[in-house]
Amino acid sequence: MDKKQKTKIDKATILVVDDKEINRDVLRSLITTLGHVPILAENGLSALTQMKNHPPDLVLLDILMPKMDGYKVLGHMKGDSFLCNIPVIMISAVYEMESVVRCIEKGADD
Repeated sequence: MDKKQKTKIDKATILVVDDKEINRDVLRSLITTLGHVPILAENGLSALTQMKNHPPDLVLLDILMPKMDGYKVLGHMKGDSFLCNIPVIMISAVYEMESVVRCIEKGADD
């Protein structure tokens, strides 16, 4: 690939939503290492507030959290014309096919 064919990859803003601090820290480190900008939220309510103030390019969303779980966050996002086009990747220790199907049906990208 010559210089004309190379495209510049801009920094993405990635919102990490997880109630476990260690998970947020690991993902923040990885995102930063990859040259992107991490934003952290410890629960669904905080995540929705942050998204409305500063919409991210991508959301990494835990399922099991206090105050508002990932299913409800995803439902709010997909029902909001301002947030509905933000890609969402679900992250969770839960690996049941029913949970995976539920997330995809609600609009998760992965």
